[in-house]
Amino acid sequence: QFCNWLSDQEKLKPCYRQDAKTGWIPVPPSSPLAPDPSPLSLGYRLPTEAEWEYACRAGTTTQFSFGDDPAMLDIYGWFNKNAAGSAHAVGTKVANPFGLFDMHGNVYEWCQDFYAGDYYSKSSPNDPIGPSSGSARVSRGGHWNNSPVLCRSAFRHNYAPVNRHNHYGFRCVRVSLAPDATALASSAAPAPRVAPPPAAPPATSPKPLVAPFDANAAKAGQAAWARHLGTTVEQKNTVGMTLVLIPPGEFLMGSSPEEVAWGRKSGEDDKMLPTD
Repeated sequence: QFCNWLSDQEKLKPCYRQDAKTGWIPVPPSSPLAPDPSPLSLGYRLPTEAEWEYACRAGTTTQFSFGDDPAMLDIYGWFNKNAAGSAHAVGTKVANPFGLFDMHGNVYEWCQDFYAGDYYSKSSPNDPIGPSSGSARVSRGGHWNNSPVLCRSAFRHNYAPVNRHNHYGFRCVRVSLAPDATALASSAAPAPRVAPPPAAPPATSPKPLVAPFDANAAKAGQAAWARHLGTTVEQKNTVGMTLVLIPPGEFLMGSSPEEVAWGRKSGEDDKMLPTD
Protein backbone atom coordinates (compact mmCIF):
# COMPACT_ATOMS: atom_id res chain seq x y z
CA GLN A 1 0.00 0.00 0.00
CA PHE A 2 2.83 2.42 0.82
CA CYS A 3 4.55 1.60 -2.49
CA ASN A 4 1.36 2.44 -4.41
CA TRP A 5 0.94 5.63 -2.40
CA LEU A 6 4.54 6.61 -3.14
CA SER A 7 4.00 5.87 -6.84
CA ASP A 8 0.94 8.13 -6.79
CA GLN A 9 2.97 10.93 -5.20
CA GLU A 10 5.38 10.80 -8.13
CA LYS A 11 2.68 10.23 -10.77
CA LEU A 12 3.94 6.74 -11.54
CA LYS A 13 1.69 3.80 -12.33
CA PRO A 14 1.28 1.49 -9.32
CA CYS A 15 2.97 -1.90 -9.21
CA TYR A 16 0.31 -3.57 -7.04
CA ARG A 17 -3.39 -4.22 -6.95
CA GLN A 18 -5.46 -5.52 -4.06
CA ASP A 19 -6.69 -9.11 -4.22
CA ALA A 20 -9.43 -10.41 -1.94
CA LYS A 21 -7.60 -13.69 -1.26
CA THR A 22 -3.91 -12.86 -1.14
CA GLY A 23 -3.80 -9.14 -0.35
CA TRP A 24 -1.56 -6.87 -2.40
CA ILE A 25 -0.17 -8.59 -5.48
CA PRO A 26 1.95 -7.38 -8.44
CA VAL A 27 0.05 -6.00 -11.41
CA PRO A 28 0.45 -8.45 -14.34
CA PRO A 29 2.52 -7.05 -17.24
CA SER A 30 -0.46 -7.47 -19.61
CA SER A 31 -2.76 -5.37 -17.43
CA PRO A 32 -3.70 -1.82 -18.47
CA LEU A 33 -2.42 -0.83 -15.02
CA ALA A 34 1.04 -2.24 -15.71
CA PRO A 35 3.94 0.23 -15.92
CA ASP A 36 4.76 1.50 -19.39
CA PRO A 37 8.39 1.22 -20.61
CA SER A 38 9.34 4.78 -19.70
CA PRO A 39 11.04 6.29 -16.64
CA LEU A 40 7.91 8.30 -15.78
CA SER A 41 5.63 5.30 -15.36
CA LEU A 42 7.64 2.80 -13.34
CA GLY A 43 6.27 2.66 -9.82
CA TYR A 44 7.67 1.59 -6.47
CA ARG A 45 7.52 -1.97 -5.15
CA LEU A 46 9.23 -4.37 -2.77
CA PRO A 47 12.34 -6.16 -4.06
CA THR A 48 12.12 -9.76 -5.12
CA GLU A 49 14.04 -12.13 -2.88
CA ALA A 50 16.74 -12.56 -5.55
CA GLU A 51 17.07 -8.78 -5.96
CA TRP A 52 17.35 -8.38 -2.20
CA GLU A 53 20.15 -10.93 -1.84
CA TYR A 54 22.05 -9.52 -4.82
CA ALA A 55 21.86 -6.03 -3.31
CA CYS A 56 22.85 -7.34 0.13
CA ARG A 57 25.84 -9.33 -1.09
CA ALA A 58 27.10 -6.51 -3.34
CA GLY A 59 29.49 -8.85 -5.11
CA THR A 60 30.58 -10.85 -2.06
CA THR A 61 30.38 -14.62 -1.73
CA THR A 62 30.92 -14.67 2.04
CA GLN A 63 28.40 -15.17 4.83
CA PHE A 64 27.99 -11.42 5.23
CA SER A 65 28.64 -8.52 2.88
CA PHE A 66 31.71 -7.71 5.01
CA GLY A 67 33.22 -11.21 5.17
CA ASP A 68 32.87 -14.40 7.18
CA ASP A 69 33.67 -13.15 10.68
CA PRO A 70 30.42 -12.75 12.69
CA ALA A 71 32.31 -10.66 15.25
CA MET A 72 32.36 -7.83 12.67
CA LEU A 73 28.57 -7.68 12.60
CA ASP A 74 28.75 -5.15 15.44
CA ILE A 75 30.17 -2.65 12.92
CA TYR A 76 27.58 -3.26 10.21
CA GLY A 77 24.30 -4.12 11.89
CA TRP A 78 22.05 -4.24 14.94
CA PHE A 79 21.51 -7.70 16.42
CA ASN A 80 20.96 -9.37 19.79
CA LYS A 81 24.37 -8.46 21.21
CA ASN A 82 24.30 -4.71 20.59
CA ALA A 83 20.72 -3.53 19.90
CA ALA A 84 19.64 -3.23 23.57
CA GLY A 85 16.23 -4.68 22.81
CA SER A 86 14.96 -2.43 20.03
CA ALA A 87 15.37 -1.32 16.41
CA HIS A 88 17.55 1.68 15.60
CA ALA A 89 17.56 4.54 13.11
CA VAL A 90 18.63 3.57 9.61
CA GLY A 91 22.17 4.44 8.55
CA THR A 92 23.88 4.43 11.95
CA LYS A 93 26.12 1.48 11.05
CA VAL A 94 28.53 0.98 8.14
CA ALA A 95 27.07 0.46 4.65
CA ASN A 96 27.76 -2.49 2.34
CA PRO A 97 29.85 -2.08 -0.87
CA PHE A 98 26.80 -0.78 -2.79
CA GLY A 99 26.22 1.89 -0.15
CA LEU A 100 23.16 0.22 1.38
CA PHE A 101 22.68 0.34 5.16
CA ASP A 102 21.12 -2.15 7.57
CA MET A 103 21.08 -5.11 5.21
CA HIS A 104 22.16 -7.26 8.17
CA GLY A 105 20.00 -7.03 11.29
CA ASN A 106 17.93 -4.14 12.67
CA VAL A 107 14.60 -5.24 11.12
CA TYR A 108 13.53 -8.06 8.84
CA GLU A 109 12.79 -6.71 5.37
CA TRP A 110 9.74 -7.89 3.47
CA CYS A 111 10.28 -9.15 -0.06
CA GLN A 112 7.66 -9.29 -2.79
CA ASP A 113 7.85 -13.10 -3.15
CA PHE A 114 5.52 -15.65 -1.67
CA TYR A 115 7.53 -18.21 0.30
CA ALA A 116 8.13 -21.83 -0.74
CA GLY A 117 10.98 -23.84 0.76
CA ASP A 118 11.71 -25.72 -2.48
CA TYR A 119 11.08 -22.89 -4.94
CA TYR A 120 14.67 -22.46 -6.16
CA SER A 121 15.08 -26.17 -6.93
CA LYS A 122 12.71 -25.68 -9.88
CA SER A 123 12.72 -21.97 -10.67
CA SER A 124 14.41 -20.20 -13.55
CA PRO A 125 17.99 -19.16 -12.70
CA ASN A 126 17.37 -15.77 -14.33
CA ASP A 127 15.47 -13.18 -12.31
CA PRO A 128 13.26 -15.56 -10.27
CA ILE A 129 10.18 -13.83 -8.89
CA GLY A 130 8.89 -16.42 -6.41
CA PRO A 131 5.81 -18.67 -6.43
CA SER A 132 2.58 -17.36 -7.95
CA SER A 133 0.66 -17.85 -4.71
CA GLY A 134 1.07 -18.69 -1.04
CA SER A 135 0.11 -17.76 2.50
CA ALA A 136 3.45 -16.34 3.69
CA ARG A 137 5.86 -13.82 2.21
CA VAL A 138 9.64 -13.93 2.30
CA SER A 139 11.53 -11.69 4.72
CA ARG A 140 15.28 -11.21 4.76
CA GLY A 141 18.19 -9.77 6.72
CA GLY A 142 17.47 -10.75 10.30
CA HIS A 143 16.52 -8.29 13.04
CA TRP A 144 17.68 -6.63 16.26
CA ASN A 145 16.98 -9.66 18.46
CA ASN A 146 18.53 -12.28 16.16
CA SER A 147 21.89 -14.00 16.49
CA PRO A 148 24.48 -13.44 13.72
CA VAL A 149 23.67 -16.70 11.93
CA LEU A 150 20.16 -15.36 11.23
CA CYS A 151 21.52 -12.08 9.83
CA ARG A 152 23.56 -13.66 7.02
CA SER A 153 23.14 -12.63 3.39
CA ALA A 154 21.55 -15.99 2.49
CA PHE A 155 19.27 -16.54 5.46
CA ARG A 156 15.60 -16.93 4.53
CA HIS A 157 12.60 -16.30 6.73
CA ASN A 158 8.88 -16.18 6.05
CA TYR A 159 5.84 -14.80 7.80
CA ALA A 160 2.18 -14.14 7.13
CA PRO A 161 1.91 -10.48 6.04
CA VAL A 162 -1.23 -9.92 8.11
CA ASN A 163 0.93 -9.91 11.24
CA ARG A 164 2.76 -6.84 12.53
CA HIS A 165 5.83 -6.68 14.76
CA ASN A 166 8.41 -4.12 15.78
CA HIS A 167 11.16 -6.14 14.12
CA TYR A 168 9.69 -5.93 10.60
CA GLY A 169 10.29 -3.26 7.96
CA PHE A 170 10.84 -2.88 4.24
CA ARG A 171 12.75 -0.94 1.62
CA CYS A 172 11.25 0.24 -1.66
CA VAL A 173 12.74 -0.27 -5.09
CA ARG A 174 11.91 0.93 -8.56
CA VAL A 175 13.37 0.23 -11.99
CA SER A 176 15.33 2.81 -13.99
CA LEU A 177 15.31 2.68 -17.77
CA ALA A 178 18.06 3.79 -20.12
CA PRO A 179 17.18 6.43 -22.72
CA ASP A 180 16.68 3.66 -25.31
CA ALA A 181 14.34 1.80 -22.88
CA THR A 182 16.33 -1.44 -23.18
CA ALA A 183 18.85 -1.49 -20.31
CA LEU A 184 17.56 -1.90 -16.78
CA ALA A 185 18.97 -1.22 -13.34
CA SER A 186 17.31 -1.26 -9.90
CA SER A 187 17.29 1.41 -7.21
CA ALA A 188 17.07 0.67 -3.49
CA ALA A 189 16.73 2.85 -0.41
CA PRO A 190 18.01 4.29 1.89
CA ALA A 191 21.49 5.96 1.92
CA PRO A 192 22.63 9.37 3.13
CA ARG A 193 24.79 10.94 0.38
CA VAL A 194 24.01 12.46 -3.02
CA ALA A 195 26.33 11.94 -6.01
CA PRO A 196 27.30 14.75 -8.43
CA PRO A 197 25.42 15.12 -11.74
CA PRO A 198 26.38 12.49 -14.34
CA ALA A 199 27.96 12.98 -17.75
CA ALA A 200 25.89 12.47 -20.90
CA PRO A 201 24.74 8.83 -21.20
CA PRO A 202 26.99 6.64 -23.40
CA ALA A 203 25.55 4.96 -26.48
CA THR A 204 26.17 1.35 -25.41
CA SER A 205 25.25 -0.21 -22.08
CA PRO A 206 27.94 -1.35 -19.61
CA LYS A 207 28.41 -5.04 -18.98
CA PRO A 208 26.52 -6.55 -16.04
CA LEU A 209 28.63 -7.23 -12.96
CA VAL A 210 29.49 -10.86 -12.28
CA ALA A 211 30.17 -11.94 -8.70
CA PRO A 212 32.54 -12.15 -7.03
CA PHE A 213 33.56 -8.51 -7.33
CA ASP A 214 35.06 -6.16 -4.75
CA ALA A 215 33.90 -2.82 -3.39
CA ASN A 216 35.83 -0.85 -6.02
CA ALA A 217 34.19 -2.83 -8.82
CA ALA A 218 30.79 -2.36 -7.18
CA LYS A 219 31.21 1.41 -7.11
CA ALA A 220 32.64 1.49 -10.64
CA GLY A 221 29.65 -0.50 -11.88
CA GLN A 222 27.24 1.89 -10.18
CA ALA A 223 28.98 4.89 -11.73
CA ALA A 224 29.04 3.32 -15.20
CA TRP A 225 25.34 2.45 -15.10
CA ALA A 226 24.45 5.88 -13.73
CA ARG A 227 26.16 7.48 -16.72
CA HIS A 228 24.39 5.10 -19.09
CA LEU A 229 21.00 5.78 -17.53
CA GLY A 230 21.56 9.51 -17.44
CA THR A 231 21.08 9.69 -13.69
CA THR A 232 23.09 9.72 -10.46
CA VAL A 233 24.21 6.86 -8.24
CA GLU A 234 22.14 8.39 -5.44
CA GLN A 235 19.11 10.63 -5.72
CA LYS A 236 16.34 11.97 -3.50
CA ASN A 237 12.72 11.30 -4.36
CA THR A 238 9.82 13.65 -3.70
CA VAL A 239 9.30 12.46 -0.10
CA GLY A 240 12.97 12.67 0.88
CA MET A 241 13.99 9.02 0.49
CA THR A 242 17.45 8.50 -0.98
CA LEU A 243 17.56 5.92 -3.76
CA VAL A 244 20.79 4.07 -4.55
CA LEU A 245 21.32 2.69 -8.03
CA ILE A 246 22.09 -1.05 -8.05
CA PRO A 247 23.62 -2.16 -11.37
CA PRO A 248 22.44 -5.41 -12.99
CA GLY A 249 24.58 -8.48 -12.50
CA GLU A 250 24.94 -12.19 -11.85
CA PHE A 251 25.60 -13.99 -8.57
CA LEU A 252 25.21 -17.38 -6.90
CA MET A 253 22.27 -17.29 -4.53
CA GLY A 254 22.12 -19.32 -1.34
CA SER A 255 24.12 -20.83 1.50
CA SER A 256 27.47 -22.56 1.10
CA PRO A 257 28.02 -25.98 2.74
CA GLU A 258 30.05 -24.21 5.43
CA GLU A 259 27.14 -21.90 6.23
CA VAL A 260 24.75 -24.84 6.43
CA ALA A 261 27.14 -26.57 8.86
CA TRP A 262 27.33 -23.41 10.99
CA GLY A 263 23.55 -23.16 11.06
CA ARG A 264 23.18 -26.77 12.11
CA LYS A 265 25.70 -26.27 14.87
CA SER A 266 23.72 -23.24 16.01
CA GLY A 267 20.43 -25.11 15.77
CA GLU A 268 19.04 -22.42 13.45
CA ASP A 269 19.24 -23.95 9.97
CA ASP A 270 15.58 -24.77 9.29
CA LYS A 271 15.08 -22.04 6.70
CA MET A 272 18.52 -21.89 5.09
CA LEU A 273 18.57 -21.72 1.33
CA PRO A 274 20.26 -24.80 -0.22
CA THR A 275 23.25 -24.25 -2.47
CA ASP A 276 21.35 -25.54 -5.51
